[in-house]
This record gives sequence, C-alpha cells and structure tokens, in this order.
Amino acid sequence: MTRHYDRAPIVEAIIDLRAPLPEPADRAVFDTFAKTITSDFPAAKEILAVNMELHHSVDGKGASKFSSEQQKVGLRFDSPNNQRVLQVQLAGFSYSHLPPYTDWGTFRQEALGLWSQYLEITHVSQVLRTAVRVINKIPLEGTVEDLPRYSNLCLKLPSGIPTAPEAFFTQFQLSGSRWFEGARVVVNSGAAPRPDGKLEFLLDFDIFVEGSRGAASPETWDILDKLSQAKDELFEACITDDVRELIK
Repeated sequence: MTRHYDRAPIVEAIIDLRAPLPEPADRAVFDTFAKTITSDFPAAKEILAVNMELHHSVDGKGASKFSSEQQKVGLRFDSPNNQRVLQVQLAGFSYSHLPPYTDWGTFRQEALGLWSQYLEITHVSQVLRTAVRVINKIPLEGTVEDLPRYSNLCLKLPSGIPTAPEAFFTQFQLSGSRWFEGARVVVNSGAAPRPDGKLEFLLDFDIFVEGSRGAASPETWDILDKLSQAKDELFEACITDDVRELIK
C-alpha cells in the first residue's frame, strides 16, 4: 500500500512517453495542440535543437567552414502557478509535477487527459519507452557521516581513506521485473552540503520499460501504475524512520 507524506520531498515527478510523431513529421501539430490546452497552459515556448557542422576542404588547403542551424523540435508549457510542465517534442511526450506534490492518482489523471488530447491531434501510433522518474531532495541536519541515520544507501569507505567525504554521488542499476517484466531501474543517490548549512540528500528513481505498444492502449497506463508502485517501494526501502518522521 502506498504511504502518503504531507511533506513529500519530491522536487519533480515525471511521466515520460517516448512516442515519435508519424513520418513525415509535421511540426504544425504542436501549435494546433497548444490551442486546445490554453485554459491550463496559456503560454508556450519553443524547444529548439541546434545542429552544428564543421566542413573541411577536400585537399586540406582551403579554409574550414562552420555552419549552425536551429530547428523547432517541440513546445514547452509551464502552468501559471509553476507547478506543472508539459513538453511535447518530435520524440515524445513528457509531463512533470513540481512542488508541492499531491498524489499519483491526481498526477496520472492530468497526464492521461493531456495525452488523450495530444493523440487526437498528432495521430501518434506507438509508444517505444514508458517511464516514471521521481527526484527527491531531503534537507537534513549533520554531515555525510550522519547519513546512516537517514539512509539505507550509505557508502562504506576503506580504512585507508583518512577523512570522511564531504559529499558523494553514486548510481546503481537493477532489474525491475518484480513490478513489470522487462522493467529497468536506475537509482541515483547522493548528498552534499547546502549554503544554509544543511545536508541535501538526493534520491532519484528512473524506472522504465522499453518496447513498442499502441499509443492509445490502456496497457501503457497500467505499466505506469506499476512503475509508480515501484518508485514508492524503492523510496521506502532507501529511507529510515528518521526521514519518515521529517516528512510525515
């Protein structure tokens, strides 16, 4: 069962669907889509990709030529209260929930509504990668040496290192087949001092499934629910009761 925290330390939760536009890609569909969501996202910003090339003469004697080109690859929408971000690009669809975090059900329902509108206009047919990413940042008292009080993901340094680390970052990858066959999990964890003297503890979970599925299939959202459950269980496994007390 998912545990709710009133002070959840989530700084960004992301539903990410790698779902390319049908070829030949028509970028005009982004502007058409933008008009359908103006009540929630009144302004859009272009997402640009820069292509740079350096051309050398064939004989090596002539001057090299440099060229660069910007291309519109999508649109970014920020909600007026800066609590949601939607990005639609040639490669896919991404919806972010910024603080304060509500709950998975609310976040999922919002994303599904936007995705349904997006499909009607773009006629995207496939989802190639389905992912949930959740980034947590927890302010703590103390130093890295105090982390065992808060985290079950602590470094054990060899005795030959004379002083304790001031900061650290580590990553591990594992199978997520416990939650969905073929799922993969990437966990980034770290800690570093903040300017206010506190220690910022990072827990970043990226959980994904690769493989082609119909864009309109309910299976995609069933998978997302399972990946959300995975991130909840992983979070609980990584923290101690002292953290639970801080964020309850």
